[in-house]
Amino acid sequence: MKQTDKQNDFMSEQLFVFLQNKEKEQHIFQKEEVWQRIIRSRRQAKIRRISIWSTIAAMLSGVLFLLPILKESETGIMDYVVNLQQEEVNVSDRVQLITASGTSISLKKESKNLAYDHQGLVYIDSERLNAEEITNTTIKEKNEDTEAIKYNRLLVPLGKHIRLTLSDGSVLDVNSGSEVIYPITFSKEKREIFVNGEIFIDVKSIEKTVPFIVHTSRCDVRVLGTAFNVRNYDSDLQTEVVLQRGLVEVADKAKHIVRMIPNERTVLVSGHYKDKSTVDVDKYIIWREGILLFEGETVGMATQRLHRFYGRPFYCSPEVQGIRLFGKLDINEPLEDVLAVISSAAGLRCEKKGDGYNFVRNP
Repeated sequence: MKQTDKQNDFMSEQLFVFLQNKEKEQHIFQKEEVWQRIIRSRRQAKIRRISIWSTIAAMLSGVLFLLPILKESETGIMDYVVNLQQEEVNVSDRVQLITASGTSISLKKESKNLAYDHQGLVYIDSERLNAEEITNTTIKEKNEDTEAIKYNRLLVPLGKHIRLTLSDGSVLDVNSGSEVIYPITFSKEKREIFVNGEIFIDVKSIEKTVPFIVHTSRCDVRVLGTAFNVRNYDSDLQTEVVLQRGLVEVADKAKHIVRMIPNERTVLVSGHYKDKSTVDVDKYIIWREGILLFEGETVGMATQRLHRFYGRPFYCSPEVQGIRLFGKLDINEPLEDVLAVISSAAGLRCEKKGDGYNFVRNP
């Protein structure tokens, strides 16, 4: 190995050691007060939580610069999330944007893009929203010498997905059955969003070192400029992070630290580290193109995924729920064609059941 490579490896090791110590000093895991409030508001007996943080090492002229992680404030987006637990939202089959004032906007069925500019003005499929009540909630309101951060809430129903561009230029592909809470414009010190469901995010790297933190009910992902997929549905016990670009560190509830490099997938079950493996990242983000990939998932698991994408109930009889599926499904095709492909490949028959479908063994 060349001397330069050895030096770079040594510097990388020192970077991780420094960050581990720094994170401990800043009590990354100490957010119990906020989480206890979430637990009480949701009336849950227990919320499994981990903390995930990451850092990006930038190479300029062969020199590795350490970008410091800022200490989390005691208040902010998580307090807003706690308060939201008391609010009810009307169920809709359309993507909904709920503004800071509580105004609910249902996007058109064909809408594919929601974007904010650097001032916080909102555009849907390149058309600016100009309603007075929306305009009034898309700019930071100043209170004496401080600026109150205003949050918007995006609800993506089953069977839908949408692209969201934040005010800093970061781009999210939001999967079906997901919720994203985010500031209309970010603060100068930190960028934070909250996600329940699945997103792929390409974080915009900016000149000043402003961390980007993706909060979920079980984990936090810290970055400075990277691209990764996070899947964390409240209905699932398993959480996964798949890294496409950049550098990430994952820490579970027991503070077991896992380093991730591009093309790796880390899985946690009930908030505890399970395993890490090298994967083809494209397989885990292909949902953005309307493709469902099956690599040994059972029919029982497939019915859950179909439910999220189509918004209809899917069932299977006990004798077929363990059959494993392999292959790709293009969910842009008519539903009947998709069900026919599954039935043919697995030797099943698909029957109509109420407003959904039921897979049974083909006699």
